[in-house]
Amino acid sequence: MLKGTYLDQYVNNKTSAKNLVFIYLVSGNQQELEEFDIAQGSHLKFQEGTGKRMFYTTQGGAPHVDLTIGNDGNVYIDKSEDKRQAAEAEAAGVGKEYRELKAQQILAGLTKPASAMRAVKADSIAEEPSVEE
Repeated sequence: MLKGTYLDQYVNNKTSAKNLVFIYLVSGNQQELEEFDIAQGSHLKFQEGTGKRMFYTTQGGAPHVDLTIGNDGNVYIDKSEDKRQAAEAEAAGVGKEYRELKAQQILAGLTKPASAMRAVKADSIAEEPSVEE
């Protein structure tokens, strides 16, 4: 399965919504990476210096994510396990507690020194990033 590891984030100032865009480094086996390359098409980006593939999304935030290629050929964060766990928590009557715990985990995972967290203007990136809707 394709995996994403949180790298950075920025505010996309090119849109009126000023969306927060998360950047993930992508890993997987050779076949998965080839499929990722095809799915990203002209939006495929590599990290300078390492050559690792990058994935841009407004739906991120977690330090580690599973990525999937949908039937439409687009790359998405796979949230099926989160949805299953949330449904189980709701059925057990602890949905609110589950949501609070997940929020704490996400916030803890994104804690980095201030120098490492930066908001950059989207126009500082060479080309328009691939941002999932």
